[in-house]
Amino acid sequence: MTDVLTSRFADPRVRTAMAVTTLTISGLYLLAQLIAAGSLFKLLSGMPFEWAVALTAVLVVIYVAVGGMLATTWSRSSRPAFSSQSWEYSA
Repeated sequence: MTDVLTSRFADPRVRTAMAVTTLTISGLYLLAQLIAAGSLFKLLSGMPFEWAVALTAVLVVIYVAVGGMLATTWSRSSRPAFSSQSWEYSA
């Protein structure tokens, strides 16, 4: 979308507005995922919520730093194999 708008409108403020919009939406998406994972860690371990969210953020940073985007791509592509829909019980 950014490329389409910036090629159509020559104003550099369009690119800046699209960058801000993209970073805002991505940040909110990341925040929701960290809160959900932190809630799960809190439920499973009993640690305080803030610590669980911080631990989740640290683990994600370590995972991506060590494995890079290749590891992220593999984990995303293998996720459907472990979803509840693929393990339906059939009698």
